[in-house]
Amino acid sequence: MKILVVTSKVTFMPRNYSDLIVGLMAQCPQIQGLVIHDNADLKTFMKGLGLFIFGAPRIGTLLLKNFISSFFGGREAAYRAQSLPVNQFQNLNSDEALSWIRSHDFDLILNLRTRCIYSKQLLSIPKIGCVNLHHGLLPDDRGTLCDLWALSEGRYAGFSLHEMTSKLDDGRIFDVQTVDSGNEKNFYQYLLKTKDLELKSLEDFIHIVSELGHLPDGQDNTSNSIKYFKSPKIKDLRYLRQRGMSL
Repeated sequence: MKILVVTSKVTFMPRNYSDLIVGLMAQCPQIQGLVIHDNADLKTFMKGLGLFIFGAPRIGTLLLKNFISSFFGGREAAYRAQSLPVNQFQNLNSDEALSWIRSHDFDLILNLRTRCIYSKQLLSIPKIGCVNLHHGLLPDDRGTLCDLWALSEGRYAGFSLHEMTSKLDDGRIFDVQTVDSGNEKNFYQYLLKTKDLELKSLEDFIHIVSELGHLPDGQDNTSNSIKYFKSPKIKDLRYLRQRGMSL
């Protein structure tokens, strides 16, 4: 089985998610390629600067550090050192990206920390399917930075593995992992907790799919309590701090 890992050039994760991206490749021989969504633009840089200035200094600094480090290509170099194909695209749904992905005959795509909505064309390329690591507890919490909003509300926070469809955070659920019961108010410390749990969840999932040769049945991604969250804007930072969050 050939798996393609897709991630963003700049993420909010400590060490720019390299621990998971490289660790997964080292642990799972099924990982056979890496695609980087190039989001290292002025908008991302200004977002980090704005967070730093207006009330989220730790997360802002982290984003700026990841922005700078992304140009050194550490994750890409680790994959190339194993003779695995690597490419970078500003638009994952572009003809160029679709053609490259299609040419490598991947069986499964793992989407890790991109905010891209996959087109039907992209979703149809891998034989087995596309699976997303969503940073919220499905089926209820959908959107972006669901874990941050959950912690601010004192609720359980964690991540979910689910099948990707053309609808946001939809598709069968394969795993749901709670990282914190809602007591952690330091978001950076919360992010540090997620790495090993995510790696274990993905390793177990890859093992299951390798044995089956297809996606497991999973569970329905339906709920009467669905909430959609968005990344906080500058005006939201004060509210989050009032809720006790250390950013």
